[in-house]
Amino acid sequence: MEAWKDGLKARIGPHWKNINGNNNDKLNCKTKTMIDRRCRSLLKAVSWRIVAVFITFFVSFIITKEIFIATTIGLTDSFIKIFAYYSHERIWEKINFWRIKN
Repeated sequence: MEAWKDGLKARIGPHWKNINGNNNDKLNCKTKTMIDRRCRSLLKAVSWRIVAVFITFFVSFIITKEIFIATTIGLTDSFIKIFAYYSHERIWEKINFWRIKN
């Protein structure tokens, strides 16, 4: 393999696809990459919601002075917004705006 191809392959790692169309290369794993992207999106959504639920609970508690109401507001808000964030993330994954093309 030519040196420039080796360098390119090293830089783009798991997104590598052989120039000749051979999909048997160890670094080519489209299915795993797609699953990783979705799992990563879900993990980001969950981690953000953990932070956000505490913020929502804290603000709700300051306003209502009721732990039960603040907890209900925090959890309801979290369940709704985690799905909204995941959907938002998946939509942006399909948008090529400002992406570097290989």
